[in-house]
Amino acid sequence: MNAAQLPALFAAHKTAVLGTAAAAVAGLALYQRHKAAGGSTGVGGTVAGALPAAAVAGSTPATGGGVYDSTSFDLYNALQPEIDAILQLEQNQQTGGAGPAKPPTKQPTKPPAKQPAPASHAPAPIASTLFAPTMSGKYVRYNSGLIAEVEKDGSQLNLTQPEWQGVVKRLGSKLSYDRIAGTGGGKGTYDVAHNLARAKR
Repeated sequence: MNAAQLPALFAAHKTAVLGTAAAAVAGLALYQRHKAAGGSTGVGGTVAGALPAAAVAGSTPATGGGVYDSTSFDLYNALQPEIDAILQLEQNQQTGGAGPAKPPTKQPTKPPAKQPAPASHAPAPIASTLFAPTMSGKYVRYNSGLIAEVEKDGSQLNLTQPEWQGVVKRLGSKLSYDRIAGTGGGKGTYDVAHNLARAKR
């Protein structure tokens, strides 16, 4: 609290401040009176000068000039709760009555979504590794009567008559082939029998 805030604080708590100040003045006057009188008022006499009734009723005469007088200490202890209450009220008004600000709650961090693994594609079949027709749908027929199945890599699997009949039965009306001059069986052509023989080596 700085000096510029004191007038506003006094105006807001004028009654409490004045009451506290009056009690403090009364206690101080009582203390000074006791000190001047040497701790005694005389037999049947009264202390000169009128004091507030509350101050007189709450005071305790000292027993002698040489004995410690705790009046001022007791007065301070009595007024301390009121002073603390005024300061606490002013602090609450400045902060809106809220307590110390709490740190923001840290939100749990979600792990990144796992990306699906890319789909693996099976390698295109090549005639040199086949043990049966793949029903690729593309076939050629040479003038010699040889029929071959053309695979995706361009290699050819020469078909026997039973193998060709199986293709005809499987594909039916979807089957078609191209006629090619020549006898076939050249480079890039394979057949099931030779593939099996190589696999057994």
